[in-house]
Amino acid sequence: MYAKGDSLSEHERDQVIDRTLGVLQREARWGEEGTDPALAYASDRVPEELYWASVRKRVPPNRAIEMLSRVRGSGFVAYGSGQGIVGAAAAISWPARRKTWEVIAYRPRDRWGSDRSVDARSVQAMSLKYRETFLSWDPAERRLLVTPHTPCPILFGVRGRKPGRLLRAAREICSEKVERQVLFETNQGTGDHVYLSRVSEVELGTSPALSGRVASPPRVLRGGHVSFGLSDGSGEMPCIAFEPGKALVRVVRRLAVDDLITVWGSVAWDPPLRSLRLEGMEVLRLAPRLRHLQNPRCSPCGISTHSLGKGKGYRCDRCRRTYPPEAAKAVLVDASDILGVHLPTESARRHLSPLPGAAAFARTILRPSRRPSRASCP
Repeated sequence: MYAKGDSLSEHERDQVIDRTLGVLQREARWGEEGTDPALAYASDRVPEELYWASVRKRVPPNRAIEMLSRVRGSGFVAYGSGQGIVGAAAAISWPARRKTWEVIAYRPRDRWGSDRSVDARSVQAMSLKYRETFLSWDPAERRLLVTPHTPCPILFGVRGRKPGRLLRAAREICSEKVERQVLFETNQGTGDHVYLSRVSEVELGTSPALSGRVASPPRVLRGGHVSFGLSDGSGEMPCIAFEPGKALVRVVRRLAVDDLITVWGSVAWDPPLRSLRLEGMEVLRLAPRLRHLQNPRCSPCGISTHSLGKGKGYRCDRCRRTYPPEAAKAVLVDASDILGVHLPTESARRHLSPLPGAAAFARTILRPSRRPSRASCP
């Protein structure tokens, strides 16, 4: 937290910190592995470089503490491994230039940990009525996306591009009793975690955007996943579209060698194979595609020839005349419908993945104006 607008008195500031710390100490799930609660505060916003580094790379706690300590009226409390201080400090350094909103509905305490009751049909109707909402319902999978899968206090969350009608949209969801609702500014759907890179410069544990040509044809893997190679002149990177992404997978299967594309996704910290796990793709230019329509017809006999095998040509059964492989009629295949931006089906997207038609993301990441990318702390 930081003082936004009118400054707090020293007494008011201490009261806010004490009350917030009391909630943290009371509500943290201390018995669970990986619990690293933290509180960061400052009178001024922490430099935004910390946000960009945290959302795009791994930042050690001591680096976050160092940057936080430079800010007027700052301080922190951290438990466990101390890693929580990175997220806490990064949150108050978020510049919020690209943002979305989310209304979160909370459950009464006596319902925490029990099965949630949220009517899927009302969520579907809400998402159709309020088009500014996103990632509420996956029509392809007929899957509810507003409810978490953990025993947390949240009943559901409705995300939207604009805040105006979001509270009204949330009230149209039929559910169990809601204790309270809170409207948050968020970085969901912004693509802030993606940075422009070259294959030779990609770091493990990051989410790069790479532009280049398809270097090897799509190959279907076990489980329905699809892989292909991308080359940008500095190196080649295997890219994988995972089967749950369905809509994206269908487009990837139609790529051809020498297609010009931009892809973005994540690279795991310790993969057996260094590869890009696709979160999205823009098809920029297509290589020519030829398709053989039919075997050539024998000119003297006027009948269709038969194939002698792959690459061996054709023969007329009547006069035994042979024809070379290139005698087969072929046409250019129109694949222009795959030009443009493609994302996985809704239920397979990460929270930060850019929204369809996210002009700001395309402008600053996919087609940047050569401004330096703030992907690391100074």
